[in-house]
Amino acid sequence: MSNARDDKDGLQHNKRRQQPDSVFSPNEEIGQMHFSTENYSTAIEYFNKSLESQDIKDFPDRFRVYLRIGDCYRKKGNYKEAWTLLEQARDLLGDDAPLESLGKVDYREAYILYAQGNYDEALKIGFSAYRRLKHSSEHREVADVQLLLANCYHRLGLTSEAEDFFMDSLSSYRRIEDRVGIAYVYNNL
Repeated sequence: MSNARDDKDGLQHNKRRQQPDSVFSPNEEIGQMHFSTENYSTAIEYFNKSLESQDIKDFPDRFRVYLRIGDCYRKKGNYKEAWTLLEQARDLLGDDAPLESLGKVDYREAYILYAQGNYDEALKIGFSAYRRLKHSSEHREVADVQLLLANCYHRLGLTSEAEDFFMDSLSSYRRIEDRVGIAYVYNNL
C-alpha cells in the first residue's frame, strides 16, 4: 500500500528528530503495574500523579503517559475520554515528530473507531498507523495494527484481505513470542 517514496521520506523524517532518553516516575511504574492487572481506574490515578512529577515534563515522557491513560480509558470503553487523551498526546508532537509516535496515536484512534463500528475510517487510519510503524522496533504495535486491519476487513466482509492480515499478524506475534496474540489470531481464523 505504500510506495518507495513514502518509505524514503519516512526514513528521512525519523532522522530529523531522535527521541531523547525517557524518564519513568515511580507513580508511572505503579500505574503500569495496575494496568497490567486490568485495574484501569487505579492505573489512571497513578498515571495522573506521574504527570505532576517534575521529571515528566515533555516529549517523550508526557506523550507516553498520555497514551497510557488513553489506553486505560479505551479498555474501559470510555472512548470519548480516550480520544481526548490521544489529542493531548498528538498536541505534544511537532512537525518533526517521529513516525513511530504518530503511528502509535493513529493505531489507538483506529481502534476506537473500530470499537464504535466505523470500520471504513478505522481501516483508513489503521493503514496510516501501519505505514508509520512497520519499519520501527515496536513489533507488538505492528502486530496489533495488523490484527486491527484484519478485523476491519472481516467486519466489512472482505474475507480474503482479512485472512492475509490475520496471517501477517500471526507471523508478527510468533516473531516476538506473544502467546496471547497468537491465541487471539487462531481464535479468529
